[in-house]
Amino acid sequence: MKLVVRLFLLALLVFLGGVVFIRYTYNCSWKESFAIADQFVSDLTR
Repeated sequence: MKLVVRLFLLALLVFLGGVVFIRYTYNCSWKESFAIADQFVSDLTR
C-alpha cells in the first residue's frame, strides 16, 4: 500500500512539474497550463 501511495505522489509531482513548465515556457494562465497538460496525458493514454 505504501508503494502505491508513493507512486501516486510521484505521478502527481511529475504532472504538476509539467504544468509549471508549460506555464512559464509558454507564458499562459494556470487554467490553460492544466488544460494543455491534461490533453497531453489524455493523448498518451489512448
